[in-house]
Amino acid sequence: MDLGRCCAFVAFLAVLYFASVAEGKPARILIKYNKTRDIFELNRTVLDDLWELQRPIRVIAVVGDARIGKSTTLNVVIRGALGDPDGGKTIEDYTKDCIVEASFEESMNEERKAIAKHFPRNQIIVSQIPQVERDLFKDFDKLRKSDYWQEMKRVVEKLKTFPIKKTLGGSPMDGKGLVELAWYLKDTMNANSWLDFANVYVTLEKNICKRSRVKLIEPLFVLPTADEIEARIEDALRNFAMECKLQTEISAVQKDLQHFESEKRKAEELELKAKEAESQRRAAEKKNEELKQKFQHQMSEKNIEIERVKREKEEAELNEKNFKQLHQEQMKTIALLQEELRKKSDGLFDFIGRIIHRVIRRVKRTIFNEL
Repeated sequence: MDLGRCCAFVAFLAVLYFASVAEGKPARILIKYNKTRDIFELNRTVLDDLWELQRPIRVIAVVGDARIGKSTTLNVVIRGALGDPDGGKTIEDYTKDCIVEASFEESMNEERKAIAKHFPRNQIIVSQIPQVERDLFKDFDKLRKSDYWQEMKRVVEKLKTFPIKKTLGGSPMDGKGLVELAWYLKDTMNANSWLDFANVYVTLEKNICKRSRVKLIEPLFVLPTADEIEARIEDALRNFAMECKLQTEISAVQKDLQHFESEKRKAEELELKAKEAESQRRAAEKKNEELKQKFQHQMSEKNIEIERVKREKEEAELNEKNFKQLHQEQMKTIALLQEELRKKSDGLFDFIGRIIHRVIRRVKRTIFNEL
């Protein structure tokens, strides 16, 4: 592994080991370097265990986490028997030079500056675990009395003093957050993307905000009324701000909630108007049906009346025809009768006329004689 990888592995590995807050559980390697493949790899078993942790956890190293305070340190643990470096330096001095001193070598200066910015020399601790024969591990009593055991105890005590891992806002980080951070750092280290390290925590915080949004904010989106949403917005935002420390995300969530509440209220108003319109439509349909039935009833009555009038008309027409026919027949009868009577009258009138004529002649004669 070259110097750049060495420095990255030592300084920017967010988790070399993790230990549960609970006592009695051993520290385990979370990220380790694969010499054969020349990449950093995650311990999947440890990741699975970490993911289930809902309580705050302690980590061995942090990427320049100034939020933790003055106790932020970079602990480097060297295993194996190493000889003292040249120039009279101790292994601790040599390791610190390798990590942060720009004068150590001409290359990797930018990387060392980045490390020194977050971990000053006086905040780097180097521990060396001596190499022992493997047979010593078969005799636990001898192992407990060895220098190896004592050094391991000192390392463990140092690990126990490490602070709880926290987010940008200072809230404790749970297992899910640490797993996400480990993935980001592993990918960043394998890509040798030094500049991306500055964005790791921001990206992690955004993911924390996303999870908090799902847990605290999204339940409001399924509430049935705008009034219920409005009543819970303040508490939801306060709880969200306790977990999410990015002001941009908090502002965005607040804006989303207010916008959703406003749109929900508009929807309710439109729903109310739609119901009113539906009620009006139903009333109009009912009235129309009543008028239709009334009209049909009236039409039925009118049809009956029309049929009655039609029948009366037909009867009148028939009567008219019959009476006219009878009248014609009667007129014919009268004409015949008149003819018969005229004939009878002609004989009588002639007889009377002759009598009257005779009377008049006698009267005239009498009057003439008297004169």
